[in-house]
Amino acid sequence: MSLFPDWFLGRHLSIKAPESLSIIYDFLIEEIKHQPVCFVHRDYHSRNLMVCKENSLGIIDFQDAVIGPISYDLVSLLKDCYIQWPYEQQQSWLEYYKSVAIEAKLLNYEESHHLQRWFDMTGLQRHLKVLGIFCRLNYRDGKANYLNDLPLTLQYVFDVCERYEALAPLYEFMSNTPEIVAIK
Repeated sequence: MSLFPDWFLGRHLSIKAPESLSIIYDFLIEEIKHQPVCFVHRDYHSRNLMVCKENSLGIIDFQDAVIGPISYDLVSLLKDCYIQWPYEQQQSWLEYYKSVAIEAKLLNYEESHHLQRWFDMTGLQRHLKVLGIFCRLNYRDGKANYLNDLPLTLQYVFDVCERYEALAPLYEFMSNTPEIVAIK
């Protein structure tokens, strides 16, 4: 998550991260640690997927499969940084995933009640990191097109921060920072 303050706030916007950021990071880590774990792709999004013969799924850029929080790939697909699905559609797919995950014994019924929160917190962690990655790709690798994807990614961050009281310090910082608001 250091990519966010280093590359997005520091390098891209030339502003200092708020002191509360470490508290937010600790909070996110604790929230994410409560999730069941499974194999996750880490880069499972629209630009790395293709439909192959007979409508099978193909993965273009397979970095690696690691053990991670159960909601990680779900966030990567439903809150994709390159395309935005309507909120109602995201929620419908999340509910479908929940039922399939229970049936497949990836989640038990009690855990399924936490899936929305896990989805939101994992998404926030991922999107903060991705804001930094996109800026690093621009400045270090000369891939300026990734800056076009900052507004949607930033909107996901705002949306989650707005819904959870524990994230209020981050929401206030971002809402009151003109350089950030200008991107949104």
